[in-house]
Amino acid sequence: MYRAVIALLIASSTALAAPKPKLSGSFEMVSAKTKKDPEQQFAPMLLKAFPDAVWARMYLTFEGDDVTIGTRALELKDGVYTACGAAATTHVTWSAKGFTIASKINAVSDHTTFKKLTPGDEDHLTTGCNASIGAGVFIVGKAGDRVTLTQDDGTIVFLAPIDDAAKPNWRAHVPPKPTK
Repeated sequence: MYRAVIALLIASSTALAAPKPKLSGSFEMVSAKTKKDPEQQFAPMLLKAFPDAVWARMYLTFEGDDVTIGTRALELKDGVYTACGAAATTHVTWSAKGFTIASKINAVSDHTTFKKLTPGDEDHLTTGCNASIGAGVFIVGKAGDRVTLTQDDGTIVFLAPIDDAAKPNWRAHVPPKPTK
């Protein structure tokens, strides 16, 4: 009799355990703050990392027990726009507070556009992107209407939902032509 009651209590407590805060969909990494530094926007940091970029973003996409870290950038060189993207996916383990990534993941890509390519001559533009996320525990939270991820070291990353992580509308990120 006692075993049946104990088994029922264990089953009930398992069913009533805190729900896992699984995220679903894609989120742009908008800003971050550390214990020492105030909140800083990601866009200016990315534009410094991609000196020819007119637009860049880092994003996370959650699908079940997988997360994809990615970067997209639109660059303007010699009057030609080139776009690049890099993404890597890894398995995560969800807990009552967030998720764990077991090991660091990296993705690197490059893109070359040849304006001229012959056996004796070439004229080209090359651009590249990279994305990475370190191993660790990420606590999922909310700050107003934003989703937050708090890392082991106390860094908080602020996320905003997006629906175009895989295929951005590149035309929407072309700067307007200056008016005379």
